[in-house]
Amino acid sequence: MGAADSKLRFKNHVFRLSDSTTEIPPNSEYWDTFWREPQSANDIFNLLTPSDIRTIRDANKQQFLRLLKVISDRLLFLTGQRNVPARSFQKQHQLNCIRLLTKLVPFLYEDHTLAEDERTLFWTQAKASSSSPQAEAEADSDDTPLGARLVFACVDLLFTANFTVPKARVELANTVDLSIWEPGIGLSGKFQQPRVEIDSNRLEVLRLLLVLCSQCLYETPPQLISNGSRFLTVMTTSLPRLKTLTLICSLLNLACRTMGAPGDQTGLDSTNPSFVHLRVLMASHAIQLLTLMIVYPLPKTDVSFLKETGIFTETPLNLTRHFCGKLHKENELEFLRTGLLAPLRAPLISASDTNNANVISSFVSGAFSANEPSVWCIESIMLVWEFYQLNRRFRSYIATNFGNSLMVSLLYYVHSYRKQEAYRNVVRICSYFFLYLSADPLICNSVLASFPSEEYAILPQTFKLSVAPLTYRDFLVSHSCAMLLDLSTSVLRPTLVEWIYNLLPLGNQPGRDVVPTMNRRASRDITNGASLGSSSTSPSLSAPVNIVAQQRIGSGISYPTATLLTQLILRFSAIGFLQENAINPDLLALLVRAICHALCRFSKNFSALIFIICRDKKVYTDVLNIINRLDAIQKESAKNSPIVNPEDSDIDDHFSLSDRSSIALDSQEGSQNMADEDESFMRPRPPVGMSAKAKGKLVAGAPLHAKWAGSKAMAIILEFIQVTTKNVPEFSNDSPTDTATLISKIEDLDYSNLIISNIHRGEFLPSKTGFEPLKFTWSNMSLGWYCSILWGCIFVNYDVNRRKRYSVSGSISVFKKAAIDWGFSKWSNSEAALTEIAENAMSDVGTWHGTHVKVFKIKERMRDTPTLMQPRGAVDAVADSLVKRLNDFRLGRNGSVVDSSAPGTPDTISGSFFRTHNPFGGPTDSPAPDSPRPLMITPRGSVSGTPRGSVVGTPVLTPRPSFSEIARRED
Repeated sequence: MGAADSKLRFKNHVFRLSDSTTEIPPNSEYWDTFWREPQSANDIFNLLTPSDIRTIRDANKQQFLRLLKVISDRLLFLTGQRNVPARSFQKQHQLNCIRLLTKLVPFLYEDHTLAEDERTLFWTQAKASSSSPQAEAEADSDDTPLGARLVFACVDLLFTANFTVPKARVELANTVDLSIWEPGIGLSGKFQQPRVEIDSNRLEVLRLLLVLCSQCLYETPPQLISNGSRFLTVMTTSLPRLKTLTLICSLLNLACRTMGAPGDQTGLDSTNPSFVHLRVLMASHAIQLLTLMIVYPLPKTDVSFLKETGIFTETPLNLTRHFCGKLHKENELEFLRTGLLAPLRAPLISASDTNNANVISSFVSGAFSANEPSVWCIESIMLVWEFYQLNRRFRSYIATNFGNSLMVSLLYYVHSYRKQEAYRNVVRICSYFFLYLSADPLICNSVLASFPSEEYAILPQTFKLSVAPLTYRDFLVSHSCAMLLDLSTSVLRPTLVEWIYNLLPLGNQPGRDVVPTMNRRASRDITNGASLGSSSTSPSLSAPVNIVAQQRIGSGISYPTATLLTQLILRFSAIGFLQENAINPDLLALLVRAICHALCRFSKNFSALIFIICRDKKVYTDVLNIINRLDAIQKESAKNSPIVNPEDSDIDDHFSLSDRSSIALDSQEGSQNMADEDESFMRPRPPVGMSAKAKGKLVAGAPLHAKWAGSKAMAIILEFIQVTTKNVPEFSNDSPTDTATLISKIEDLDYSNLIISNIHRGEFLPSKTGFEPLKFTWSNMSLGWYCSILWGCIFVNYDVNRRKRYSVSGSISVFKKAAIDWGFSKWSNSEAALTEIAENAMSDVGTWHGTHVKVFKIKERMRDTPTLMQPRGAVDAVADSLVKRLNDFRLGRNGSVVDSSAPGTPDTISGSFFRTHNPFGGPTDSPAPDSPRPLMITPRGSVSGTPRGSVVGTPVLTPRPSFSEIARRED
C-alpha cells in the first residue's frame, strides 16, 4: 500500500465506520477506498486487526453489515461484467473485494447475536443494493439470496479465462471457461507446469470459499451437523451439473496429483520458495475444500430452505458424493489409489527413495525423512474413508488388491505416533478407520493372506516383529497386543481391544465375499434416507473381484502372537488393572470372548493358541477367582463409603460399553468440561450380553462373576483346557515333549464333538449364529467430532505454511546474498515480478486469526524451541547449517544435503510443528527460529489433540532481526 502514512490514512478511513452518529449510504464514494487502496493481502490482513474489526462491529453493527453488503455487491458487479475488455478490467478491485470478505466474514460468524442479521444479509430474497450509480444501472434483477450468488460467482471465478484458467488470448473479462485444471479424471494429457498468477488467483478464491463455509468453526460439535453451513449446502447441491463435475474433477485431480504424483509433476519442484509455498497453500485449500464437500451431510433444515428461496427446487442431495460414487473406470480408480494412498505409505518407504530434490530445494527442505506423516495426512485418510463408503467399485478395488497394505499403513501411524502429542488426531483418525475396516468382510478375507517376505523386508526396523508373521492378521494382532501391554496407551485401549475382537475370530466362511451395504454413512446425504453408496453403481458391481486362491490359507495365529495374547489376559486380569477404570472389566470380557469365538469357530486354525492356553492354564483359571475377589473388594468398599444417591453417582458399579452412548453435549460448557479420554459417542454397539439393556435384566445383588460379561466365554475356554489336557496326556506329566508334536496332536482333536456340540450358549455356537464384529458407529456426535478434526486442519493450515515460509525465506535470502558475493547471477526481473504476485496473494496472518472458535479448544503451551530472541543455539544452528551446506554445494548436484549438526527438535507438540515438511512424507529441519509461542488445538468433547498433528501459533509475529543486528548483539 506504500508508506506508513498511506497505511495510517487507510486505517483512519476504516475507523469512520465505528462512529455511530454518522451513517454512510451504500452509494457513497467512501466505499471506493476499500477496493482501490490495498495492493496485497497483507495490506488488508495486517492493517485490519481483530480488535479493530470487533470495535467497528460492536460500536456500529449496521455500518459493519453494510460494509459486508457493499463489498459483496461490488464483487458480484465486477464478476458479472462480461463485455468489458480484459485489458481495462479492474482485476485489482476484484481481488481486494475477495480479500476483504475473507477477512471480515469470520467476525460476523463468531458473534452469535448477529445470527439473525447474517441470515438477513445473505439468505433473504432481496435485490442487490448497489455501491455506485454505475452498479445500480447494471445491477442484476435476480432475487436469489446474496449468499447463493456469492457461491455461484466464486465458482465462476475458479473457471475464468486468464484468471484461474490459463488461456493464450482472451478478449473479454470474466469469460467463464469450464476447463478442468489438470490432467487426471475427466481430462487426459500431459501435465503443464503451473503459472504463478493463476495459482495466486485460485488461492484467493478458494480461501474465500472456505471462509464463507467456516460458520462451522463457531459451532460446538453437536451443532456442527444439525446446523451445517448454508454456503456449503448451496455449493454441494445447487450448482449446475456441468459446473459441479468440472469443480470436482479439478479439485480431485489437483489433490491426487499434489499428494501422490512424482515431484516434477506437482508444481512443487521450483527453486523459488515463494512459488513452492504458494503452490502448497493453494493445493492445501483445494484438498480441504474437496474434503469438506465430500464429508458434508446435508442438514434437514436446509431442504426446505433451498425450495423456499428458489435456490434449488428439486430434491437436494450432495452432488459431490453422488458423482464421486459413480467413478468406476479402472484408470480412475488407479488414479485415486495413487493419489490418496501414496502419502499414507510414504512413512514406510525408505528415505533414499525420496532423495531426488534439486540443489536449492534440498537446501531449503533439508533431508527428506520417511518417518514423518504427510502434511495432508488427515485429509488423505478422510478422502480414502469417504470414497471407501460411497463408491462400491473403489471399495472392492482397494479391499481386494490393497486392503492389506492399507491396514498395515494405518497400524504404522498408530504404532509410531501414539506417544507423540502432536499427532494425536492422526492416531485417532487412523484407529477408527482401522476399526471400520476390521468389520468389513472383504478386508477380513484379505488379512488372512500370508505376509510376503519381500513386503515385510521393506518395513522400518522398529515396526518389524521379533519373528516374521504368518499372515497379515498375525502381524496386526501381534502389534495390537504389544501396544496394549504398553501402559502409555490407555487412551487407545478400548479401540485396540476392539481391533483384536474383530480380527481374532476370522476364518474363510461361505458368503464372505459379498460387498455389503451395512455400516455406511448414508441417510444424511440423501434426504429420503436412501444410501448413496448403494445407488452409486449398477447391480452388476455387487460382486467384487475374487481374492486369489493363494490368499485363502485360513491360517490362525502364530506361537509368539498366542503368547502375547496370554500375556495380555494376565495383564488385564490383574486386580489393580480391573480397579483402575470402570471399563476395564468389560475390556477383559471382550478379549476373553474374542478368544472363545476363535476356538469355537476355527479350532483347527488355532492349535498354537490352544497349546499356549493349556500350557499357561493358571492364567485362565485364575480369572474367575480374581473377578470374585474384585466383587468382594467392591462390597467391602461400599460398606465403608458414605451412602450416595444413585442419581448423583458418576460411575455405575457394573459399567457397560453401551452406557456411554447416551452421553451428549448440549452446550459449549459441557464440551469443555468433558474429560479428554471421553470419546464414548465413538464406541461401537457392544456384543450380545454386554449392553446396558442386557445387564439390566440380571438379578439384582448377584455376585459379580455371574454378571461379568466374560463368565460364560471363560467357562468354555476352561472346558477347552480340560478336554485338551485329558486327550493329550503329555500335558499332564512332566515328560519332555516337542512343542510341534503337541501342537500337531491338538490339531488332530475333534473339538466339534468333544466340546462345541455341548455348548448351549448360542452366541458362540457356529451352527446357530455368525460372528458379529464391532462396527464403527456414525452418529451426529461422531460425525461432529470427525468434521471438527477437518476444520482444525483448515484452521491451522495457513499458520503452518506461514511459519515454513518465514523460516525458508530467511534462509534463501542468506543463500542468495552469498551466491551474489561469489559471483552467481541474480534472479531475473520477470521472476521478481512473479515473486511479488505470489507474495501479494499470501498473508502473514492466519485466515481465522483472532476469532473465537468453538468447535475445538486452543491450549497454549510454553515455548520449548530456541528463538532469535534467545540466540544461543538458534543462530549457531543457522550459521553452522549454512556453512556446512554451502561447503557441500556443487552445481548440478542432486540429492539432499543433510545437516547433522542442527539441533534435533523434540517430538512434542511445539517441536513437530516448526519443522519444514515435505508434502509427500515430511522432511525435518531445524526449528524455525522466529516461531511464536505455540498453541494446541483440541476438538471439544474428544481426546484428540492438534488436528494436523501440530499446533497453532499466536498470530503476532516477532520481527526477524537482520544478521547485522544479530552480530551487533553478539559483539
